[in-house]
Order: sequence, then structure tokens, then C-alpha cells
Amino acid sequence: MSAADDADCSWPLPRANPDLVGQEQAEAQLAAVYAAGRPAHAWLFTGPKGIGKATLAFRLVRWLFRHGSRERVGGPATAAADLFGAAPPSPASPSLFVDPADPVFRRVASGGHADLFTLEPGIDPKRGTPRTEISVAEVRSAGAFLAATAAEGGWRAVIVDPAEAMNRNAANALLKTLEEPPHGTVLILVSHAPGMLPATVRSRCRTVTLAPLSTQTIAALLPRYRPETTADEAAVLARLARGSIGHALRLASSEGERLRGQLTRLFRALPAVEPLAVLDLGEAAKGQGGGEGGFALLADLLRAWLASIVRVAGGAPPQEALASEAETIGRLAAAGGLERWLQVWENSTRLLARAETANMDLKQILLAVFLNVEAALKR
Repeated sequence: MSAADDADCSWPLPRANPDLVGQEQAEAQLAAVYAAGRPAHAWLFTGPKGIGKATLAFRLVRWLFRHGSRERVGGPATAAADLFGAAPPSPASPSLFVDPADPVFRRVASGGHADLFTLEPGIDPKRGTPRTEISVAEVRSAGAFLAATAAEGGWRAVIVDPAEAMNRNAANALLKTLEEPPHGTVLILVSHAPGMLPATVRSRCRTVTLAPLSTQTIAALLPRYRPETTADEAAVLARLARGSIGHALRLASSEGERLRGQLTRLFRALPAVEPLAVLDLGEAAKGQGGGEGGFALLADLLRAWLASIVRVAGGAPPQEALASEAETIGRLAAAGGLERWLQVWENSTRLLARAETANMDLKQILLAVFLNVEAALKR
């Protein structure tokens, strides 16, 4: 998750998060590569949002800064961490953990490590709103940073999050660095949608694919960051989260609870649709998580409702996360029938996908979805 994504969040930012839960396989894969002395100069970490990709990126970088000087291809053990004794060996266990009390951890967490450069859209200083692109000038600055001498004598690292935020010119500028990487450097691309990256960029990176987290892992993690969450609430949120702890935490936030409540009231009121209430819901989603994140949250909740109605119309039970709304879901499923609800599902998912990938009026898309639902119930 980038800084823009996390601007209003209460959980640790990836650069300051010492924990990586549920991604042990990916961590072990990286640890094995460095233990074997075959480091890649460029990595591509892929998978859905909010599952630990950026956390793993900073975890790897911290480990390289703290322990990795001996793993530089052809490089001597000259890292600042080694000046007062031999550096610890490559990890015998598949862990890249660095103690939060370590000065390296603290400098990375604060953004003050001289050998780390992060590229992310960030916040527009003039408008105070999240930016959507990483510019070519920023990528060129990162390239110049990698070409310079390491301030602490070890690795230099660049993290790009999310990589698909680079515009075409920025991606082309990055390609030059990928083709001729400076010695002792590592470039980590974090991507939720690697298909949006040029094939030439993807082909020059070693890919690590992170899997969605299990519902059990998410349910266990939620109380760690939100102690007020009960076990029952955590179980419901985990089922709605689609494998993303970041998504679950947004659902658990006060804004997430408000969106869930508004959406539930709209479904309970069907077949009547109040356009102003739908538009109010869209406005609330725009105001949550900087706009884009709020709508993605709402879109997932809407899909969960529609999927449960389709399931019940087809003779199956509703999704477990919406079991408390079984009466409303059953009533709507019976009123529309399976064929109509399948059509609503197809039309709605297509509209929501367009809204998430194009610059469209999100409130009007939401209204169109509910008008489709209303039409299916009144035929």
C-alpha cells in the first residue's frame, strides 16, 4: 500500500511494519535466493492490494542494509553495519526479520536512510489530494540515485509502489536502469496489476507472486491493529476482505462501517430505489480513503451482496459474511429469480470494473447499478 492509500489508516505503514504474516512462502523464496548468493538486481512483487507486498519490499531492503553486504555479487563486506564486527551470515531460516530497535529499521521507518529511495504517487502539494501517476522526472531521479555511491558502503535500493502508476515515459525511463543496473543495487517494483506494466519491464525483473491471505489469518490480525474488534466482527470482516488485511482494516474503520450500513439500508428498501440515497452513498465512498480506495471498498461490498443474492436464487445459502441479512437476501432472490439476477450481476460487475479503471462519475455508475436492480425486481 502506498502512502496515499494509507494516509488515513491507523495501522503501521509498510516501511515501519515489523510483521509479515501469511507470506512466509514468498519470504522464504527471497531468503533462499540471497542465501545461495544469487541476488536479482530487480524484483517484481505481485498480488492483490493490501496483502503485504510493500511490507515485504521494505523487509527485504532492511535485511540487505543490515546483513546483506556479503551477498553483493563480487562485492566485499564493507557495509557500515560490518565496521564493528563480522556481518551475520545469510539467513539459515527463511526470515528477513530485522529488529525494530535496530538503527537500520528506525532509519528506514522514518524515511531517513540515505541508501533508500521510494517512488510513489504521494499527495499533490497544491490540491492536497492523492496523485495517480509517477512521473518520468521522478524515475530519472531514482536512476541517478542508484548510479551514485552508496552512502553507507552497502546496497542502494529503490522501491516503486505501485509500479503501474508510472506513465509510459516513466516506464521507458525505468527500462534504461533495468537494462544497465549499477553494481550493488536492487530495484523492487510493487504491483497490484502487473499486466499494466510494459512487457519489457516485466521481463527484466524476477517475479515473486504473493497470495491472498486466508480468512483465518485476517481474522487473527484484525484485533492486533484494531483491539476493539470482537472475534465475531473479525470473522465477518475477514470473509468480506477477499484475502486482503488492508481491505479488512478499511472495512473495520468508522468510514467502512458507515458504508456498510448505508448499503444495507438500500438493499433492505428494495424494490424501491431512492436516487438521492444512492448518490449520498456514492458521495460517502468518494470521501473515504481519498476517493478511489473508498469506491473500491464500496464496490466489493456491492459485489458481495449481489453474489449472495445470485447464490440464494440458485438454491445455495448466502455468503457467510452476510448471513445476518439472509431474510432480505432471500426476499430479493425470490422476487427476481436466478436468470434476472445473473443478468444484474453481469451488468453490475461490468459497470463497476469500468468505474474502477476509467475516469468516470462513480456516483452515476452506482445509480445505474441500483436502477438495474430495481428493473429486475419490477419486471
